[in-house]
Amino acid sequence: IRFLEGKLRLGLAERTVLVSLAQAIVCHEAEQKGKVPSTTDMENGESILKTVYSELPSYDAIIPAVLSHGIMNLRECCKLRPGVPLKPMLAKPTKAITEVLDRFEGQKFTCEYKYDGERAQIHYVAKDSDQELSQETSG
Repeated sequence: IRFLEGKLRLGLAERTVLVSLAQAIVCHEAEQKGKVPSTTDMENGESILKTVYSELPSYDAIIPAVLSHGIMNLRECCKLRPGVPLKPMLAKPTKAITEVLDRFEGQKFTCEYKYDGERAQIHYVAKDSDQELSQETSG
């Protein structure tokens, strides 16, 4: 999977892997039940896998969980873990502030300044924990 992900800044190859993996899982689960997956199931599976992967970007954690509990239950099984770096959120450029305000009309939201520079994540793990921290995910 790492080979397919590549090092693209936009993450296009990574998204392709996630969408393909989600579709394969949804198809497999439907086939096990003797059904044909619906478009809605495919879209839900893709959304769930993308969300989970952004919070826990480790195929070593996600694949066993999806095999044990199914893709639709993945959010309950795979949550944030100290020591596992989150995927950075990429900005979606807009031409005017009105685009943002229109998109969030009637909803509460917060804004943050975006600064150029290095990204850093700080994970606090108790001193008596036997957990090792890494700068990269295991896969």
